[in-house]
Amino acid sequence: MLNCNRLGCLCQTSVSLGKVQRLKRVIILITIFAVLEMVVGFVSHSLTLKADSAHMLADIVAMSIALLAAWLAQGSSKSRKQMSNQPIEVLAGLINSIGLVAMSVWIGREAIAHLQGTPEEILSLPMLVTALIGVVINSINLYWLGENTEQDLNLRGAFLHVLADVVGSIGTIIAALAVGIFNWPQADAIISFSVAILIGLSNLPLLGQTLQLTRRRAIEPPPHELGWLELGKTDLVSLIKLKED
Repeated sequence: MLNCNRLGCLCQTSVSLGKVQRLKRVIILITIFAVLEMVVGFVSHSLTLKADSAHMLADIVAMSIALLAAWLAQGSSKSRKQMSNQPIEVLAGLINSIGLVAMSVWIGREAIAHLQGTPEEILSLPMLVTALIGVVINSINLYWLGENTEQDLNLRGAFLHVLADVVGSIGTIIAALAVGIFNWPQADAIISFSVAILIGLSNLPLLGQTLQLTRRRAIEPPPHELGWLELGKTDLVSLIKLKED
């Protein structure tokens, strides 16, 4: 059984509490902006805005899963030393990565359908203003989630969701400028398709890592002296080295 001193436990509990608070703030900001973006998307007839809004609504679900995982992990961190990558948080990272892939496929299909159909008149100014607001909001979210993403797959999944939102907002800015300046409505669908590809490709490393960790835990259950929770709360690299020795 792995033990920790009182100071170490308090430190780890503080980290978990901080993570929960950060995720709560991010969820609130994303919810407010997603509703705004969806309304403006329908008013301006912009696929880029509607697709990004749908992605952000999916983000709310993903962030809620991440929040639940962080809260559950926090509950049992008071008595044992831990690093991130607890089983529940690895699972949350896996769900988030799969959600990103599914969302990129949906956006890509919608973009192709718009390219093949009759172009609608798109209002570029509301698109541009909304996208600029999105860049600001998502940059704040990235700042809140940026700490400890290298060691925490749960936070990294949430971070990638928000990073995809930033990419979507930048894509919307480009599409709005192309529509407003060059009167090229197809740019809206083209940018949406490009963003979908970028979201999907950027998410593949996280998907592969979470699948690998999930498969390893399923095939190689932790030894009897290290319970499931104890394994999740220790440094993954150290555990792997311990097994190899």
